[in-house]
Amino acid sequence: MFYQSRDGHVCEISGQWTSAPGTHLGWDLEWLKWDDLTATVGGNPGYATSLTSFIDAYGAHVTFIGSDQHVYQYWYDIGASKWQPVKDLGSGPALSWSPLTSFADDSGEYIFYAGCVSCDIFLEYPHVHQLSFISGLPWTDIDLTKAVHGPDVDLYITPLTAYSEGSLRHAFYVGEYDCHVHQNLGSFDQDLTPSLQCGDDNLP
Repeated sequence: MFYQSRDGHVCEISGQWTSAPGTHLGWDLEWLKWDDLTATVGGNPGYATSLTSFIDAYGAHVTFIGSDQHVYQYWYDIGASKWQPVKDLGSGPALSWSPLTSFADDSGEYIFYAGCVSCDIFLEYPHVHQLSFISGLPWTDIDLTKAVHGPDVDLYITPLTAYSEGSLRHAFYVGEYDCHVHQNLGSFDQDLTPSLQCGDDNLP
């Protein structure tokens, strides 16, 4: 479990499932260790940053937005059995309050965030960005909104979630001008609200 503490550091509480005969599930979660990742491997997380995490064959990954509005990642290297130094993924700038979502599939690792050129809320609205890592290649940042000429992301109310389905990667967000739920698949943007016959009043 990952969280941001009052001092702004990203911390981890780890545990393991142990056999517990006689209990409802037959298993119990035993919390074993607390670790301050920021103190251990560096970084300067932004205030109240979003966090997202996933596990793949390389280990555990937790992503946050730094005070400089870049996207950073902590990586627990299974092979070395330790957390590696914090890594700037080469993005940005991201909205300081941007939501984050991520996953890993057979092709690589993917992180999604709301980014912009200057993040001046009086001049522009953010776009959905995808950070991707394919084994042997550097991290790549793609402006998905620009790629498919989709609507801007709503500055204040948008959630952000994504998942992988075979060769397709789906990212979902709320559009700025129509307040509709949109799906961005990297090759086109789909407005799901009218296609599902949902009214705007049904949106959060």
